[in-house]
Amino acid sequence: MKNVLLILALATLWWLGGWLVGAGLSAYFGVQWTLQCGLLNVIAGMVMLLWVTRDEEAQRMFYEGPEGNEPGMPAIAFLWVLPFSLMFAGVIWWLMGQFFK
Repeated sequence: MKNVLLILALATLWWLGGWLVGAGLSAYFGVQWTLQCGLLNVIAGMVMLLWVTRDEEAQRMFYEGPEGNEPGMPAIAFLWVLPFSLMFAGVIWWLMGQFFK
């Protein structure tokens, strides 16, 4: 059950990042892309999760965390950081759309 919640949390982050990017682009360009961007980002995030967890060490590290002094993996960090970067970019684009219309 803990693994399912972890995957749902990751999928929610990817959806929220995509939704914010879509809202930002919609405000900036005047087209409705929020739902499409959100769903596309969930697909991209789950494909990246599948790619990252193909490695047994990465799969263990994703679901259980690192053991002791074990170094982190950039692919897992990228999996969690990219949605936050997309959220930031979406907010910036939304603000640009509000101020420069």
